[in-house]
Amino acid sequence: MGLFSNIKKYKSAYKNYITVAFEANRKKNRIILSMKNGKRAIWNYEKTNLYTLSTFYPESSKNIDFYTFEDTKLPNCINFRYKTGPLMMCGLDNDDDFADVFIFERLSFLTTKNEDILCISEDNGESFIYFSINDYSTNNESKIFGINPNKENANKNLKINDIEKRIKLLNYEYKNGSDIKLKTIMNENNINSGYLFIDSRNSEDKILEEENEILKKFSKIQIKVYNKNNLLKVKLENAGFKLNTVKNPHNEILYLNAEI
Repeated sequence: MGLFSNIKKYKSAYKNYITVAFEANRKKNRIILSMKNGKRAIWNYEKTNLYTLSTFYPESSKNIDFYTFEDTKLPNCINFRYKTGPLMMCGLDNDDDFADVFIFERLSFLTTKNEDILCISEDNGESFIYFSINDYSTNNESKIFGINPNKENANKNLKINDIEKRIKLLNYEYKNGSDIKLKTIMNENNINSGYLFIDSRNSEDKILEEENEILKKFSKIQIKVYNKNNLLKVKLENAGFKLNTVKNPHNEILYLNAEI
């Protein structure tokens, strides 16, 4: 968040919002907060900014509670409570994925039971964690396959939340310029159907190279669209998918939801 352009967002959350805005902008790791709800806390700037978003968009943040916990002593990490219980996340500096996943629930389009999912992302493990802890995985029979070049942060967040065993991390580079195709990934890992999630600037255009019959093996596909490329819509419509788009309230990012 920019300091002056977003100061009204800080005002929605904190009584001492001017001081908080300046200290969050300077990326302070100990910010004394006097909240509008009467509580007081000392948090790092990541948690301060995320709580600000959750209060400015209250209808989008009913499943998350930041002020239940004081800040973790691990550097660049935060504690919070999601609807499924307490969680911890690290490496969130300038990370829009956390808000999309846990505040705005963008991935809820893909949560269900008894469906395998192939998750291709560049986040800090938020998408892996989300699919693991929601209804999607309650029976522990469905499989979550993950491809993520940000392995260090993703693995750290999976381990500190004790869910690393729920994710099968695959050693592929699914991105523009690579030779790998979905067909190969699916054949080598016995993925015959399910859902596909893509949140990767380097992967969204890769879908344009895929055969329609391969894409149709996924009953739902969700793509976080960075390039505003209408060719993605045309591609998925030609493959037989019905589409809708969802725009984030806090930035210009679109989510393209496709369903057979």
